Amino acid sequence: MSEQVQLRFVAKPDDVGVYSNVAQVTSSPWDFTIDFYSANPAEMTPTGLTAQANLVARVKVPTNVIFQLAKAIATTVDAHEKTYGPISSGGPIGFDEPPTD
Repeated sequence: MSEQVQLRFVAKPDDVGVYSNVAQVTSSPWDFTIDFYSANPAEMTPTGLTAQANLVARVKVPTNVIFQLAKAIATTVDAHEKTYGPISSGGPIGFDEPPTD
């Protein structure tokens, strides 16, 4: 007999997130790894423009969950655009300023 598990999401008031403006996705036969980085603006160096991106979070997702995650992201983006308007690419990926509250 298969029972359905009810999942209760808990976020404490002091659980703050981290800001990320760059993400990298890799995969293995067993999971997808999503690395989130916070990149500083590019600076001119002797070898050209250089930017440093620091890892702020790594999330591993089982392969059987990745389509649910992709669908949830697409649904949320659609709802966001209906509420706030189209999302602009704004410039080079990963170099947007953090939101100001």
